[in-house]
Amino acid sequence: DLKESEERYRLLFDSLKEGVYQCGPGAEGTFTWVNQATAEMFGFKSPEEMVGTKMSNIYVNIEDRKQLVKKLEKYGVWSNSESFCKKKSGDCFYTELTSNMVKDAKGKPVRIEGIIRDITERKKTERYLNAQYAVTQILSESTTVKVAFQKTLQVVCEALQWDFGSVWMYQRYNNDLCC
Repeated sequence: DLKESEERYRLLFDSLKEGVYQCGPGAEGTFTWVNQATAEMFGFKSPEEMVGTKMSNIYVNIEDRKQLVKKLEKYGVWSNSESFCKKKSGDCFYTELTSNMVKDAKGKPVRIEGIIRDITERKKTERYLNAQYAVTQILSESTTVKVAFQKTLQVVCEALQWDFGSVWMYQRYNNDLCC
């Protein structure tokens, strides 16, 4: 009966599309258990391959993890914590966590467990919508085309995370292309 129950719960957690995890309680903790969705999110083939991975290997900025641990130590539960994380391949992506600090009978932290989601597409959509709003506002407030182009280019570069951008315009009177 116990083996059957364990298998049923394992299948349930592995069928979820959301990442579910357990890890050590400190800022430098390691994953002790993950479901298949978590493993795949971070570029691992299986949960077994990911178990033992250090938090410092998945956070782009380990300060995000330290802040989460502080909040969990103070409040016990923390929802909608956003972080920039790294996959096994080194590719970066945005995550959102809802976490719970599990403590023993004496109040000592034992582990952190929670749910993790890849929110990269949502963040990209938010950037695009913010850029669209900003461009609309710029166009409605600008007094000249030149000012509108300059401000619009800056907003577009920021939204697309470009380091550089330029606008080229065709001038009919001299058949010239200028920046």
